[in-house]
Amino acid sequence: GPVDPVWAKQPCAECKMLVSDRRFAAQALQADGARLYFDDIGCLVQHLRDKQAARIWVRDAVHDGWVDAESARYRSGALTPMNYGFEVDRESGDLRFDDVKREVLARRP
Repeated sequence: GPVDPVWAKQPCAECKMLVSDRRFAAQALQADGARLYFDDIGCLVQHLRDKQAARIWVRDAVHDGWVDAESARYRSGALTPMNYGFEVDRESGDLRFDDVKREVLARRP
């Protein structure tokens, strides 16, 4: 299952910023057992653009825990570390992970 990073000391695997705001953190478990951490859900999506992961999780800010990224519900409009704007919202989120991926990847030139 998911494992917390060393908050405010672990760099994001994509943008290299420190993973410090738990509300927007994400992680990927690689097939070889390595864990990668991300400071923004958008960074996770960018990383997965051309890489695979065995499992992926995102933080649920409201319930303060990790949830499976592919089954989580999201909403846009949040002020996130890298300005992708997505956060987990299990009660009123109207976006699925595929929607988030599509929107994040559409922003990349």
